[in-house]
Amino acid sequence: MTLNIDCIRDVLMTYITQKTDASKIITQYSLNLEMYSEQDVTDSLRHIHNEHIGTVEFSDSYNYNPKQTYIIGITDHGLSFVDAIKDPALFEEFKNIIGAKYPIYDLSIFVYGYHAYLATKYGRTTDDHSTVQ
Repeated sequence: MTLNIDCIRDVLMTYITQKTDASKIITQYSLNLEMYSEQDVTDSLRHIHNEHIGTVEFSDSYNYNPKQTYIIGITDHGLSFVDAIKDPALFEEFKNIIGAKYPIYDLSIFVYGYHAYLATKYGRTTDDHSTVQ
């Protein structure tokens, strides 16, 4: 399972944009992220779920179906990460720094490092939020 940090950011930002009310159901298919392969989006959702950024219910059909993969919500941890990555310039800045130092990293290292980077360089801290569902 590959880590595409740009795809993860786009999945999270698109979800937050589309989730306009609590009853709206968001699926992998409805994210409509055509610039990425279905596999990239699926892998990104697995990273998001495994690192407790969000809760995802994956399709369990024999032939994987993105219309049956539901994004249930974003956790407090995920919301603070979403708040932090809203600025694309800061996101790109840190992505280049971590990519130069660590050719391979996982999502938890990126999230921790990004928060530490913002706090150290810009004095920014993130607040906890309620889960968006």
